[in-house]
Amino acid sequence: MKLAYVFAGQGRRPSRRQIDMVGVTSPQLLHQAAVVAGLSTSDELTARGGIALDRTSVLQPVVIAIGVAIASRLPPPHVVVGHSLGELAAAAAAGLVTGAEAVRLAGIRGEAMHDACERHRGGLVAIDRSRLDRALEVVPAAYQALDNAPDEVVLGGDEASVLELVRRFGGRRLTVAGAFHGPTMTAAARRFGRALAAVATRPLRCPMVTCLDARETIDATALAHKLVAAMTKPARFREALQRLHADGVEHFVVVGPGATLRRMIRTTLPRSVRVFTTESESDLALAMEAA
Repeated sequence: MKLAYVFAGQGRRPSRRQIDMVGVTSPQLLHQAAVVAGLSTSDELTARGGIALDRTSVLQPVVIAIGVAIASRLPPPHVVVGHSLGELAAAAAAGLVTGAEAVRLAGIRGEAMHDACERHRGGLVAIDRSRLDRALEVVPAAYQALDNAPDEVVLGGDEASVLELVRRFGGRRLTVAGAFHGPTMTAAARRFGRALAAVATRPLRCPMVTCLDARETIDATALAHKLVAAMTKPARFREALQRLHADGVEHFVVVGPGATLRRMIRTTLPRSVRVFTTESESDLALAMEAA
C-alpha cells in the first residue's frame, strides 16, 4: 500500500477546531506563525471570528504551520504533494526545509503576495471545465490559474475579467485576495525566491510530485526552483493526483483543511482510493491507522 500526503493551500480557511488542535500539540509553531504575520499571540488568530485570517500575509504562515504540525504527528509518507501554497508544507514534510523555516518563508511569501494584490486588483474564479475554451475566448485578459479536478478549472484575471467570468459563465469567485498563479505575482515570486535561496536546503527524505509539471522530484535544488516558478504558473493539481495514482498510490491523507481537497481527489481518481482528512483528533487517529 503506497501512501501520499496531500497538503492543503489557502483555498479554505482552517477551522477554529483545527487551529486549537495545533495550538495544543505544537504551540510554539503556531505562535511563530502569528508573530511572523505581525500578531502578538496566536490567540489573535481566532479572535473576532478569525478576521485576521482574511489577510493573505496572516493566512499563509498559519496554513503552513498547521500542515507542518499535523504532518509531524504522522508516519513518514512514500510521497507528498501540495495544492498551491500547500507545496511549501509538502516540501518541509519531504525534508527540504525545517518546519520553522517553512513558516518563516510562508510569512515572506504571504506578505509579498499581499503587496502584489494591493498593486494589481484581481481574483480567481472557478468554472466548469466544459466552458474553459469559450471563457478564455470571450475574456481574453483571463488566464488558467489552477486545474483542480475533471469538473473544475480556475481562471485568474483583473477585477473586470473576474466580474465578467462570474456574469457570463456562472463562475464562483474564490475567497482569495488576488490573481494568484499569474503574471501579477512575478515580483512576489522574486521576493520569495531570494528568501528561499538564503536557506540551507537539505536532501529530500521522500519524493514530491509538483503541480508545476505533475512530475516527481527528488532533487532539492530542482524542488526549490519549482516552488518559486509555481507562483506565476498554473497549478496542475489534477494531473499531479493522476500521476500519484499511476505510480501506485491508493491511500491519500489530506493534511490541513480537508473538505475541498477531499472532493477534488474523489472526483479525479477511482472510487477504490481511500481518502483521509485531518480536521480533528478523531480524523487524525483514522489517518494514522491507515498509514
